Amino acid sequence: MTPRASAVIVTYNSLHVIDSCLAQLADVSDTDLEIIVVDNSSSDGTAEHVERRWPGVRVIRNDSNAGFAAAVNIGAGHATGLAVLLLNPDCLLAPDALAVLTDACLSGRRVVAPVIEHPTGRLAVMDCGRGPRLVPLLSHYSGISRLVPWSSPLAGLYLLPRQFHGTTSVEWVSGACLMADRVTWDLLGGMTERWFMYAEDVELCLRAGRAGADVQVVAGASAIHSIGGSSTGAAASPSSAWLVNLFDLYKIAYRPSWPARLAWRTVAAAGMLSRAAVYRLRARRSGEQQWLAEAAAFVQHAKAISAVPLSIVPTSGEVRP
Repeated sequence: MTPRASAVIVTYNSLHVIDSCLAQLADVSDTDLEIIVVDNSSSDGTAEHVERRWPGVRVIRNDSNAGFAAAVNIGAGHATGLAVLLLNPDCLLAPDALAVLTDACLSGRRVVAPVIEHPTGRLAVMDCGRGPRLVPLLSHYSGISRLVPWSSPLAGLYLLPRQFHGTTSVEWVSGACLMADRVTWDLLGGMTERWFMYAEDVELCLRAGRAGADVQVVAGASAIHSIGGSSTGAAASPSSAWLVNLFDLYKIAYRPSWPARLAWRTVAAAGMLSRAAVYRLRARRSGEQQWLAEAAAFVQHAKAISAVPLSIVPTSGEVRP
């Protein structure tokens, strides 16, 4: 029988988290869920462990680290389910979340996601929101979005917890846990492989919305995501690719004028620096050194985005809302 959904899990040195992820899915019937792990040439034995410990899971081994989007597309190409679920190995679905997401997804042409929680409690925004246009970006970093309802034209880049009142339509959801019905997934042709990692989930959702699909955060479905916990052996300094790629997406998706591009880059850099200042103050007041480490990361992001050229790199086939 055709499974209702196919879960595509991309791993890279994810041995320390993969069992917890798969254990959450272990009790689901094969007719409800097909599980595919695409391993990006892990050196910690992730692929071998999954094959030995989880015989019902299909493992696809890449010869090299192909990046997130490319690995997702490979896995989705082998999927047979009525819906495609993208799930990070460090993301744990709540017991009933899969059924709730699948029901919502298959009730129409939809891209859906659960309410994602983070164990540290430090992230004050939800993993979803408006497209990365200049106004939502400015509204978010200026704090205006905290004063208006989600329906306001001034709502920000991220949906805030206080703005979530049940299933909510947004413009993007996080690829850490995202489900699309098969018709929509095939229509979109999967994820863009323009970037090695980051922004491809936002780009996919923008194209989905443009193609007539609903993008929603579903009430009653939840997951826990440990940001940055899906692989070991990563560089000590945090990656700024999420912000750099988001700027690239802004340029190719909306084709803004040169002044608008400059304004976007300036607002993003200023937003990072303002957060660094706030986190330094919190470190001074609380004595927690983690705040200082996060402040340093914001400074790094500010430097990275400030160095990105304003020019648009020629491309084809990308979303242009």
